[in-house]
Amino acid sequence: MRSSDPSMINCYQDLNTEMSILDAIKSTTSEIDSLVNDEDFDEITLGYLEECLNNLIYKMGAVMIVDSLYSYAERREKIISFYSDYDEFKYRIIALGTIVETRNYDRARSLLNTIETINEEQENFLYSQNIFIDYLTNSTEFELSNEIKQQLEAIAVKDYPLSIYTENILYYIEEFN
Repeated sequence: MRSSDPSMINCYQDLNTEMSILDAIKSTTSEIDSLVNDEDFDEITLGYLEECLNNLIYKMGAVMIVDSLYSYAERREKIISFYSDYDEFKYRIIALGTIVETRNYDRARSLLNTIETINEEQENFLYSQNIFIDYLTNSTEFELSNEIKQQLEAIAVKDYPLSIYTENILYYIEEFN
């Protein structure tokens, strides 16, 4: 059985370059794959490695956004490309938000339509984002129907962390439309 002492695992906290973080992501992914293929794998170690990988992936975005070798537009494109390559919802919505920030709403909708969900909270988030992209695409002509408003209100009051986005979208549309 592998070590169940997470403190024995290096989580690369001192890394601050894209290349070093990418290498750490590859190494950690390889460790996870190796561990899961071991019939006696330790779930505590696996959990620690998965959390380490998650932190590295988020850290990559932080390093990319402050990289002064590239223009702001180039840094955003790097972030979009990096997070779009992951299948997990939590990473793909970072790419989605970055695309919306660039005001490329067709591209945002295209990505939004490829994001897979695993629960109602994620489905509601994407539904709300879709409405918001409709609004942003043509805010002067946009009309919030009563039916859609009621759906957004119902989502906004749900006890899900992502519901706050729907609440903000609803406020934004009503305040500025």
